Amino acid sequence: GSVALGRIGQIVEQVAHLMAEGREVLLVTSGSVGIGKMRLRQQEALSTTLRTHLQSGGGHSELDSRACAAAGQSGLMSLYEMLFSHHGIQCAQILVTDADFASKNRRQGLHRTVEDLLKLRVLPVLNENDVITLRKVPLRDLQNKLFWDNDSLASLVAVEMGFDLVIMMSDVDGLFAEPPNPDLEQEPIPTFGPDSVYQIG
Repeated sequence: GSVALGRIGQIVEQVAHLMAEGREVLLVTSGSVGIGKMRLRQQEALSTTLRTHLQSGGGHSELDSRACAAAGQSGLMSLYEMLFSHHGIQCAQILVTDADFASKNRRQGLHRTVEDLLKLRVLPVLNENDVITLRKVPLRDLQNKLFWDNDSLASLVAVEMGFDLVIMMSDVDGLFAEPPNPDLEQEPIPTFGPDSVYQIG
């Protein structure tokens, strides 16, 4: 795969417009693993001789997702910093893990950091720290909140910070009570808010 620069550029422009209106915006992103995979594949090609490549059948070795995340995190932030700099916006990277939401002290520290950045009109860019996370199964914290992916991360941070709105961009056509299945007739949940009651999962 490759980075969808056009789509990212559109998101950057919309975020810049919202910030110019005086709104507080926080960006939760993914992409470090994908960018890292591209970088490591390039490095693999440069460090592999033609003979070795042919002997392996021309295939690629399996890449560890943690290594990909480590290789891609700086590239992802460099991309955001370059694009947002055209709008005069500074970015700050915040990497979190499930443990940060299970600990009250870490959650409070995250809250203070995000508040400080927003006061300075700096855009916090959050991502799950795929390099060190030990999560194997969905985590529920002491308040029974679920942390699973960047969608969950965005929701958790919005609740912790008291944000008014969460906008999720996805290749899934809405929020479903069950994982979307093309063999079943499933209707997306039309509206979901703090008072909504649905059985999810």
